[in-house]
Amino acid sequence: VQERELDLDELGRDDSSYLQEHQLKRKIMSIFSRLCELKGCTNMTGRVIEQRLYIKCTRHPEVNRHVERLINKPGFFPDLQDVKGVVRATNQRYNLGLSPREVHNVSLDAFREACTKLQERRHLDLVYNFGCHLTEDFKPSSDPARYDGELEAKLRRNRVVALQHLEDVVNKYAELEIPTSEQDKQEPGRRDGRDSRHSRDSRGSKDKQPRRLQGQEEERQQEEGKQGDEADDESSEPDVDMELEGMEMNGG
Repeated sequence: VQERELDLDELGRDDSSYLQEHQLKRKIMSIFSRLCELKGCTNMTGRVIEQRLYIKCTRHPEVNRHVERLINKPGFFPDLQDVKGVVRATNQRYNLGLSPREVHNVSLDAFREACTKLQERRHLDLVYNFGCHLTEDFKPSSDPARYDGELEAKLRRNRVVALQHLEDVVNKYAELEIPTSEQDKQEPGRRDGRDSRHSRDSRGSKDKQPRRLQGQEEERQQEEGKQGDEADDESSEPDVDMELEGMEMNGG
């Protein structure tokens, strides 16, 4: 099926040789997985793409662990917003005390390391597994760049330019996510103003209430606080898990 020619007219057909090849490969993988299940062995093939990636760029082990879970999901390539969502949920769950700007900086560092490692893993997997019947006779010694210094230098320059362009694209969209200095200065002031007005209003309303009602209100608040603490103790990591599941559904 691979050796069959694929013309333009066949591209729109449901029984093209390309689709037949895809269906045969899926059937082979299904048979292989079933055979591994019957024998009680793993269906891992040992490819580089199946190796687990680890994140160590941040100083928060909780963030590293949950970003690792995100990037190791099969068939899922996260973007900056996905990583930032995990960092934000982890910050809230573990009370890390990160400000919005710190959340962005940590997310950007984790995203850069994740992209680098995912790219390296895919590249190695391609190098180790690339090939078909058309490349069986290929030999590295026949590469024209090995004997042409000008061609090799040009290829190296093109690689440097490509990596720089990739870095520029990442920086461009990363800067769009950075909160402006004016927002950082204004938002705390607005929040402080609202909090101070709210506290003054609440104190004024409490002063107007009878002391008996104030005592009942304080007892009710203490009881709610205890219940909230017990609920926090019972929960393990539901916030981050829900965040990861939602990203997986959106990515699918």
